[in-house]
Amino acid sequence: MKRPFAAAAVWIAFLLSSSSGTAQPKDDERPPVSLPANGSELFRGLLSFHKIEPLKAGELRNADYSKLIVVVMGLPTRNDPELDLSFHVRETLQAGGSVLLAADGSGPLASYFPRRQSSLALTGETVFEPDESHALVENGWCPFARPTTPSPLDLLLWERQKQSPGPEWTLFAGLNRIATNVPHALRLPSRPTRYDRYALARFPSGSLVGGPAGDRLASDRALAVGSSGVEPNEEPFRCLVVSDPSIFTNQMMAVNLDNTGPGTDNLAFANNVAQFLKANGDRTKCLFVENGRMIEKFDDVQFAASPLPDMPPLPIPPLPSPLDPGVQSKLTDFVNNSVDRWQTKDGPNGTVVGRPARDQRVTGVLAFLAVLATAVIVLLKMRALRWSSYKGDVLPVPTDTGRVVSSGPPGTVARRKEELLQGGNYTGPVSEYLKEFFVGRGYVVPTGEIPKKLPKVTITGGDSGTLRSQLKALWEVAFDPKSKPVGFTRWKELEPMIAAVKRAAEADRWRFAPEGRS
Repeated sequence: MKRPFAAAAVWIAFLLSSSSGTAQPKDDERPPVSLPANGSELFRGLLSFHKIEPLKAGELRNADYSKLIVVVMGLPTRNDPELDLSFHVRETLQAGGSVLLAADGSGPLASYFPRRQSSLALTGETVFEPDESHALVENGWCPFARPTTPSPLDLLLWERQKQSPGPEWTLFAGLNRIATNVPHALRLPSRPTRYDRYALARFPSGSLVGGPAGDRLASDRALAVGSSGVEPNEEPFRCLVVSDPSIFTNQMMAVNLDNTGPGTDNLAFANNVAQFLKANGDRTKCLFVENGRMIEKFDDVQFAASPLPDMPPLPIPPLPSPLDPGVQSKLTDFVNNSVDRWQTKDGPNGTVVGRPARDQRVTGVLAFLAVLATAVIVLLKMRALRWSSYKGDVLPVPTDTGRVVSSGPPGTVARRKEELLQGGNYTGPVSEYLKEFFVGRGYVVPTGEIPKKLPKVTITGGDSGTLRSQLKALWEVAFDPKSKPVGFTRWKELEPMIAAVKRAAEADRWRFAPEGRS
């Protein structure tokens, strides 16, 4: 049973949209509507506001899964054979539709994913936040969600593939007061699939399991996981899994809805989710299942077109850098192919010697141009060879094209992401990613100066020496301000180290010594 945060019922004015053709009562004649605290009427009202209609039981058999939205609030204790909920979720994801799974408790979630390959699971662990400033009304059982940002690995992958982050990264962006209510935790998959690719929100860093006396929450726990089909070979699915359905309940969305004090961002988050599920606008039918019961009514509450915020815009795709090895490789191939075609057609001989009936003055000009082109080609190849050899030591100078300013003020996620992609210097995000990783592994940041050298750690296994040297190198990148900048070449050295250290951490083969742990 959830601990009730608010009163047993939430009273909210019944806002009627002006789109209806029937006469509506005046403002002073509209009676207040009593909503159950743990109900989903407000969230369903948002779906209706975005012109998403409930699917009727008789329509399910002929539903177009590629244009269907499936919302599951609380997993049923038993899967109704007539509804076969897990089947409809799998088919929707595989066909490219939208799915929201919001459930607590414990157990694997593989049956809700195509081919049942996902190892994502509900742990059943209740999460408590001892720092009252990170919880709603100083209640440790109502911790705020902590939005995450893409890892340096994802940023570099998107840069190399010339892609932008998927729409799932806009769901929590800028929302720091999304309140939970005795939430449970998700265990992240060891090998993510396309449907559970990213941890979008976690719990505050000091969260505990089970209460004030509990152990620290493991680093592989999260509140929300999501992904979308943005790659060329993927269906355009959208998937969001949240381990606390109370985020979408009336009591959490209506806290201080009258703007009398610091409320929650739950209403704004629910609005983001509704737009995320609707995708490009062609998904307007929704199978809504709450605690195993199919809901066929979305208009208990109607929203007027007022202060609902839009989802933040996606970052502008980065411009390819001429110093990028991939771009240089394509340029070199183009030049080589052009020269090859010219030689195949006997271009050099015909240009210098000339052909019958060719004016000798033209021949002389063409001969000069041929020599000049040859010199340019040689210089380009020498320049490409030089930069490909020394790019890690001499970083390209960042160029501000003006798009950085439009992405947001200094220090914002959008601004930093744009600067990273344009400048080719990955030191900042890689350092922050490693700091968060070490803290998640139990390192307690001291009140004084953080050591530049790796603290004492205990390591097991035959390759302990290699693992220790990898930890030392990553620690210096995270905490030593004089560490070598992380350019492209340096990143290619660190990437396998990070992967090896993470695998060893998941196997619990290393940990901080007692003085470095909580």
